[in-house]
Amino acid sequence: WGAMTRSRCGPIHKIEGIMDQHAYVDIIKTVFLPYYRKLRSRKPIMQADNDPKHTSKTAKAFLSSKKIEVLQWPFQPPVFNPIEMPWIDVDKYVKQQKPKNLGDLWKCVQEGWAAIPPERCQRLVDSMPRRCEAVIAAKGLPTKY
Repeated sequence: WGAMTRSRCGPIHKIEGIMDQHAYVDIIKTVFLPYYRKLRSRKPIMQADNDPKHTSKTAKAFLSSKKIEVLQWPFQPPVFNPIEMPWIDVDKYVKQQKPKNLGDLWKCVQEGWAAIPPERCQRLVDSMPRRCEAVIAAKGLPTKY
């Protein structure tokens, strides 16, 4: 799991096992909220795809109780999700490093994530209006994104 703002990649969290609605809420409690508090933003806003764990009653109730706004978002297409591209960058980095075990793998993931420059996040977030316009113009068909 990872967080990202326009200005930088935020924390990442290793998922042990399967992430369900309860694990998702726990990550919001223990990773996202402390990160958000350090940002000192006025109001937390999250973007998540419509994966069932993100839209579960448990998750919605928790987010509402913490007054966290969640942007409405289409179901999982990477073109609409700016955080997908940094994960692709991390995947490429990990493959180049050729980790030998799970410990090395997690270390490579952390290194790859930390290496993503703030400008990359800015460009990705700033490209969202163009991405949306391209999808609308293509009537939902594939675009260059």
